[in-house]
Amino acid sequence: MYQMYKDNHIHNSTVSRFIYEREFHKLKLSFKKPKVDTYHKCDNLQMQIKTAEESKNEDMLITYRNTLNIHQSNADLGYSSKAIDKEISKNNPEKECFSFDLQQCLPTPYLQSSLAFYKRQLWTFNLTIHNNADGQSFNYMWHEAVAGRGANEIASCLFKHLINNTPNNVTEVTFYSDTCGGQNKNSHVSAMFLKIIHMLPNINIINHKFLVLGHTHMECDVDHSLIEKQKKNSNSYIPPT
Repeated sequence: MYQMYKDNHIHNSTVSRFIYEREFHKLKLSFKKPKVDTYHKCDNLQMQIKTAEESKNEDMLITYRNTLNIHQSNADLGYSSKAIDKEISKNNPEKECFSFDLQQCLPTPYLQSSLAFYKRQLWTFNLTIHNNADGQSFNYMWHEAVAGRGANEIASCLFKHLINNTPNNVTEVTFYSDTCGGQNKNSHVSAMFLKIIHMLPNINIINHKFLVLGHTHMECDVDHSLIEKQKKNSNSYIPPT
């Protein structure tokens, strides 16, 4: 942090590290490790490794450790692939890279009263498509009275996004998502991509890459966190009875 402080004030005089630490501790600030959901496969393997260590079963210990290492290597490979495609899209205007995910269902209206827990609320859905090159996010929202949240709805949002937001110079588009079969990894989305290639002659390639199950943190998850944070500060509208 001290180095970041110096970098941000490179043209101005900066205090010494001693003074920086002293003032920092005066503010009584602290850092908390963020809560991250863990994947059940990783948890199971960790428990099996611990059990094998306690029982001193070397064969099972080696097997579980190798399985965990392979799983984590595949997860890292997915993140590395996304980072490479993201960097390519920043430097090559003919290639675009997106991440997309469906946000947790939004109850409408958003009420903090405990009584709302027992009421049937209208569910609103939000699919976020994040441009990994420039950081711009597109949110496609609808409620349950309009449609569900299955493969057709996801394909429709992606179709609309590609039709309305793809520059004429783009020849290759790459999408990243999780492996949810009912929404992302299915024939409906694949057929839609094929239709886009026929409709937009400038697009030659559409890649759809899937992150390893349980290791699917993407840029659009940050967008969802911002929405949830802002939602808490919004005013609720209650129509008259």
